[in-house]
Amino acid sequence: MQRIFATIYLIGALMVFGGAAAAQNLDMQLCDQSIAKVAKSTFVPRSVLVKIARLESGRRVQGQSVSWPWTLNNGGAGYFFASKSGASEKLQKLMAAGKKNVDVGCMQLNIRWHARYFNSISAMLSPFENVSYAAKYLEQLYRETGSWEKTVKYYHSRNPKFNTVYYAKFRDMAEPDLHQLSQPLLASADQGAFSILQATARDENSLIWVVPQGSLLFAGKAMSAPAFTDIREFRVAPLVPSLQ
Repeated sequence: MQRIFATIYLIGALMVFGGAAAAQNLDMQLCDQSIAKVAKSTFVPRSVLVKIARLESGRRVQGQSVSWPWTLNNGGAGYFFASKSGASEKLQKLMAAGKKNVDVGCMQLNIRWHARYFNSISAMLSPFENVSYAAKYLEQLYRETGSWEKTVKYYHSRNPKFNTVYYAKFRDMAEPDLHQLSQPLLASADQGAFSILQATARDENSLIWVVPQGSLLFAGKAMSAPAFTDIREFRVAPLVPSLQ
């Protein structure tokens, strides 16, 4: 009888482990697959989106360099979570404590400047909505600067002290294998769906966000302020066990 229970326990444990591994396999693809979909409706090069995502939320998972969707950064302290719910819970606590310099998701959108364009924490953490907003912001920066180098620099910071180092890292990154990343977009409740209004002729550079359209947090001139944390060092141990 003890052997039977031991066998049942082992099978159950393997099923739980297998389920966790399957979820991890899905999550480690969400950023790249969201980028693949967004790339079809933006003039921002897909390689630019992938490389920025790697710089912003990159980590090693199962021996691969991936962009991890459930990533937060609070003023230089980086957190990687095993699930969206874990990241959402931590983000709510940081916001409740009055923390404003927090970067969120695949593309590390800063809540101080960009949260007002989202109507929920869930929407801001959604890989697809997170990437889509970042692409629209990059479009605006390119229209402003006419240069992809400046666009990438300004995405990080308008301060040369910080963006020069950031762009050097971007420039030195190997070009991503887009063919390898071209997998069908996984069905997920985290992908979200929204539309973006075309800018009017009168204000062709304005960023108009239709859905989500609420005000999650903090109003301000998002487009004239630094978009993301100037100094980002993921030196803090993750709050979850290693995903490798």
